[in-house]
Amino acid sequence: MSQPRYVASVGDDDKERLAIQHESFLSGTEQFLTKLNLQDGMNVLVVGCGGGDETAMIAKKIRPTGTVTAIDISLDQINVCREKMNEEKINNVRFKTLAAEGLKELIGMFDVVYCRMLLVHVAKPREVLSLMMKKVKNGGILACEEPDISTCFTAPESPAFKKHIGLLCEFIRKSGCDPDLGSKTYQIFQEIGCSNISIDFFQPAITESRLKKASSLSAISCGPQYILAGLATESEVNNMINEIEIDVVQSNTLLGQCRMTQIFGRK
Repeated sequence: MSQPRYVASVGDDDKERLAIQHESFLSGTEQFLTKLNLQDGMNVLVVGCGGGDETAMIAKKIRPTGTVTAIDISLDQINVCREKMNEEKINNVRFKTLAAEGLKELIGMFDVVYCRMLLVHVAKPREVLSLMMKKVKNGGILACEEPDISTCFTAPESPAFKKHIGLLCEFIRKSGCDPDLGSKTYQIFQEIGCSNISIDFFQPAITESRLKKASSLSAISCGPQYILAGLATESEVNNMINEIEIDVVQSNTLLGQCRMTQIFGRK
């Protein structure tokens, strides 16, 4: 299976954006994880651990005897995640550099298998979800938080931000992935045999400049890939970033983050 082409930067280069993104979605993710009824002693698999924020939240809920296995295709992301666990003195997480498509190589079964903002960067999300489902113990839970990226908006509308989201969606499609996969997960969960499926949506409304900074950081992170893919010139990307900073971050504009589909079901 071919590896996904990730549009944003990885590792320390994207640490600030991921931290702001986590804070923006924090209340929704906390509510979602509460619904999973995570308990001490559970074994949880996090697929695509990224910056480690959600991994830390889960690890704290299942300690002292529970264990999180965190995998990511990027060694840089694994290192960032490991650093976060060290900073927060979390010692019940083990790591493995592994693509989601390689889950069959992973030994063990899990009470909960979880991913967040992963499947939009995977060319064959149904196959990956099927692999994730196979790692769930009987009676266990498969849980995902996945966005519809095109639902991001600003009010009043920022042409530069709208262009960035359009380029982001176009890049993801050209990579063979679906930027609006979130709302399609319900059908996939049914197809792979999940039962007792629960689904909800969460979309943060951002007014603080500190949190709106994610909009320009996202454009900075993705810009080099837009240029390499021939979707925009360097000058166009730089102008777009500057305009987002002025029109969105430093203004009274409302930023609507992407709508997140929060879904889980049992095996």
